[in-house]
Amino acid sequence: MSRGISKEHKQELIDNLIKRFKGHRVNRAQIKDVAEEMGIEFTQTAFLRTASARAERGIYLLPGSKTVIAKEVSVEDAEEVSIPKKKSIKKTPTKTSPIDVGDDVVNRVDAVQVGDLENYVPDKVPHYVKFGNYNKIKKVLESKKFFPLFITGLTGNGKTLMPIHMCAEMKRELVRVNITSETDEDDLLGGFRLLNGETVYHMGPVVEAMMRGAVLLLDEMDLGTNKLLCLQPILEGRGIYLKKINRYINHAPGFTIVATGNTKGKGSDDGQYIGTNIMNEAFLDRFVLTFEQEYPSPTVETKIIKKILDAQGTPDDTFANNLALWASAVREGYLNGACEALIATRRLVSIAETYGIFGDRFESIEYCISRFNQEDRDAMLEFYEKSTADERVVKDEHGNPIEPDIIPDELLRTFSNTSDQAHTPVPSAFPPVPGGPSPTAEPYISYKELVGTTLVEETKFLEKNVPAVPAVVVEKTNEELDKEEVPF
Repeated sequence: MSRGISKEHKQELIDNLIKRFKGHRVNRAQIKDVAEEMGIEFTQTAFLRTASARAERGIYLLPGSKTVIAKEVSVEDAEEVSIPKKKSIKKTPTKTSPIDVGDDVVNRVDAVQVGDLENYVPDKVPHYVKFGNYNKIKKVLESKKFFPLFITGLTGNGKTLMPIHMCAEMKRELVRVNITSETDEDDLLGGFRLLNGETVYHMGPVVEAMMRGAVLLLDEMDLGTNKLLCLQPILEGRGIYLKKINRYINHAPGFTIVATGNTKGKGSDDGQYIGTNIMNEAFLDRFVLTFEQEYPSPTVETKIIKKILDAQGTPDDTFANNLALWASAVREGYLNGACEALIATRRLVSIAETYGIFGDRFESIEYCISRFNQEDRDAMLEFYEKSTADERVVKDEHGNPIEPDIIPDELLRTFSNTSDQAHTPVPSAFPPVPGGPSPTAEPYISYKELVGTTLVEETKFLEKNVPAVPAVVVEKTNEELDKEEVPF
């Protein structure tokens, strides 16, 4: 082919790029691939890579096409709306004026076509273990029917990870939108943005998912407000009219919606999930299925923790089993009112990962539950000690474990004038009690023998060496009590 490129070849190259990549945005590699297939040298494509056509670094906007937008994105059943040609009358473009959506404006629109430069198939969740409603939800997604479903449950039990891992397994595209109280129609459906000094329309993530036939994940949906009602026609399985650019977009085959939330759209009475709202009943009713996600069983959680511990090179099957049993005990205590917080599966994963850093069981647990108040932390640690046979390892200032029978002389000198007096009786802080044993009665346990013992042994020591004070009931009149001096 000659160095020059005809107008027909230019248009053919543009059409092939639009057809291949389903949009007006292309990068250098895509231009080069299509040009080589047509026998066109890359240097001859310079007319597509001018400064005015550059959208951002390495990305170029192709000249306009008279093909309707619905066909550009390969939505088979989208309503065809002809793009009006630019009027000869000069008019200053306005931000929302649909009259400006002509051939020249389409050239600059950032997402009037699908953002096909990115792959929306998520990566698999490492160490994922299937449980609960996994197979049922996966069956819905495999059907590729439009079937909106809502997954609800307590925090940290895998509601969001489940559809992400499913789509990764099925190699399906997924668009995740995190809902907040500030999320509105502009965030969801799209709006005008500033690009290279000009206002252009950018499709929102919901429309992007519709065009791709992807799974739309509305994460933490119950944090949203009535601004989410803009999604009602989409939840009915219909298309959406984008009034800002006068376009109707229908969804491609395979598109569906999965929503997650800690509540069922009725708010949180106890304040545990502050920020959740009471949602519109008509909006909620458009979700065909609702799945209540429970925490995994101890058996499943043990598998999850084992996978994490093994993957990070700190295998500890006993610790994995202890954590799963402990979490189950804390949750039972939470339901019975013994504590006001619970251990989520996500928290167990964090403890396992922390264990891979510090290598200490108790430290890993304490660091990861420090966000709770002192009362709940104490209750959780008590549940751990009662539900497992794990014992804390005493360490020195360098982090090395101290054997129970090895006590530094410096530590002994704090309690005895002579370091070699291994059996010096502990000074009694209790006065003699009539009828009770002498505070220095033999046999006696020294401090050296006491340090490093277990809690049970210390309790026996106190019971043996601290006499019980008998209760004496003295009856006095109110006048006698008034005369007594208060000793402070």
